[in-house]
Amino acid sequence: MPPIPPVDQPLDLTGQTVLTAATSVVALGFALFTLRLCLRRRTWAPALLLASGVLCLVLEPVYDDQFHIWFHDRGQMWGTYSAYGMTQPVWVPITYAWCYGGLALLVWRRLMDGMTRAGLLRMTGMLWAIFTVFELVGINLGVYTYFGDHPLRLFGLPIWVEIPNTVLTVVAAVAFARLEPLLHGIGRASLLAVVPAAFAMLSFGAAFPTLVVISEVGRPTALVYGATIVSLALAVAMLHLAVQAVPADAPAPEPVLDTVEVT
Repeated sequence: MPPIPPVDQPLDLTGQTVLTAATSVVALGFALFTLRLCLRRRTWAPALLLASGVLCLVLEPVYDDQFHIWFHDRGQMWGTYSAYGMTQPVWVPITYAWCYGGLALLVWRRLMDGMTRAGLLRMTGMLWAIFTVFELVGINLGVYTYFGDHPLRLFGLPIWVEIPNTVLTVVAAVAFARLEPLLHGIGRASLLAVVPAAFAMLSFGAAFPTLVVISEVGRPTALVYGATIVSLALAVAMLHLAVQAVPADAPAPEPVLDTVEVT
């Protein structure tokens, strides 16, 4: 039988307030950062990338359903819209304003400044830490939970989910950096599809072995962990492909030619 969400678990009202306020401050900071990048680089590309990340919020109910996430409610949630029998709390769309598009924007900026493969891998580790810490805080504030037979739990968080989360941000940033210079005029609007496409590709295209196995409770532990290993291998493979699109070494400086004064 499928896992049953903890519908009777109460919502921590203080946790809801803290998470909503904190995500709002971070989202505002990323909005100002995006505006500054647009003005300094004289391009609307950063705004397009941030907006592409925001579009992913439409996929959130599908993600929650497949990954078995439950937002505690009991009539006390500051809700937005409902899908798959669950209401989305207000802090979720606020989070999307920075979490996917905003973090991808940080990677994009570094790529535009000549970041190498080694630098990208170091930044991937930093992004993994951000995703992991954010979800650990959210879960332990008592506003939502992962239910069912998720493997590799740490303080309630199945930490395996943060690998696809991280890689999708990197894949989106690399794809955007390579495609944006090729597009002009109204055609640049198609870049809005980049982050949602990466979101679906990693969240479902890489994680599907584990999602299929945990769709029913009581599956053998070896099967659950085996499926998780396959899912993580697929995510790492996608990261490897993205890294290949980044230069291995920093570009060589332009040679300085000696000048001879002619009199």
